[in-house]
Amino acid sequence: MKRDSNWKKARAYLSGMGGGILAWAKATYRNSRAYVRGLWQGVIDAYWAERLRLHGIRPISGGATIVGERSPLSFKKVAGGFPVLMDTSRYTGNLFYVDSNQTSLGADTAGFGTHPDSPFLTIDFAVGQCTANQGDVIIVLPGHAETVSGAAGIDVDVAGVTIIGLGRGTARPTITLSAVGSTFELGAANCWVENLLFLVTDDATIVVDVNATDCTIKDCEFRHGSAKEWVTCIDVNGGGANACDRTTIIGCIFDSDAAAGASNAIGLDEVADQVLIAECTILGDFSDACIHNPTGKVLTNLIVRDCILKNSQSGDHAIELISACTGALIRNVYHTDITQATASDPGSCFSFECYHDDLADKSGVLSPVAT
Repeated sequence: MKRDSNWKKARAYLSGMGGGILAWAKATYRNSRAYVRGLWQGVIDAYWAERLRLHGIRPISGGATIVGERSPLSFKKVAGGFPVLMDTSRYTGNLFYVDSNQTSLGADTAGFGTHPDSPFLTIDFAVGQCTANQGDVIIVLPGHAETVSGAAGIDVDVAGVTIIGLGRGTARPTITLSAVGSTFELGAANCWVENLLFLVTDDATIVVDVNATDCTIKDCEFRHGSAKEWVTCIDVNGGGANACDRTTIIGCIFDSDAAAGASNAIGLDEVADQVLIAECTILGDFSDACIHNPTGKVLTNLIVRDCILKNSQSGDHAIELISACTGALIRNVYHTDITQATASDPGSCFSFECYHDDLADKSGVLSPVAT
């Protein structure tokens, strides 16, 4: 009996020891697995951190205050959509999408516009969703089309908004002006419009009406319709002196060369300072000039550089500025049928390496005449 009792005690002891060993083994396994998992995650994090560092990319959390140097690229989460990689040196605010082709999945209403698969349908509605001067950007997708039938039919009236069209050639977002009074208006300061195609299907008085300071029109193209011409394509006016200071028009193409009817491509129609026109190609049959500045509207510090200006109308200028206009004309080429001395009327601007040619198969000469 005593032997049986001792055996039971021994077995209980061994059983307890075994349970302890088993518990210890399980705990050790769990800790080891957690350790290995943590170690592996650390390796993964270190790997991707190094990859991102090599490419100059640093992910940042939403709402974080960044101190010191960082890459301009950051990740942005989009509710209901895929995260996007954004250049925060340009796009610091909201990012909206516009596509008129997405009528079944998009809408001009709240809850849309933050993803290209569910975009807004019109540019003007998208502008209305922006907040002034926080860097909001509107991406207009390839193939988008809008018709403007009235004054300020599209009005960029929220300050600091950037509108960028995607696509090339006729696949660019296309704005058609269908009436004499149709206009695309820049009604607020600090706005940027890029890579849009403008068509006129009626004799529009003004295509783009600039009515605010520090606006930029970049890489846009302006085309006439069948037997239809604008009067003034881009009107830098604002309704009062200095209302359009620092307007920039760069890399744009103006084609109004099919028939007479246009007065100018760019009208500098009000007093302004530091207007820049650069890298533009202007072809037309203009009763005034490719670039025209009317009497009494003195521009100061105007820069016109690296432009091709062709006026097919007999006896008229490539560029015509009033006598008190100051600034510089740099590396432009002019084509008219008038003389070297009068092809350009530079006002009081300095001219550097600007050339005029009135005959095919001939080399251009300095205009105005070198002194």
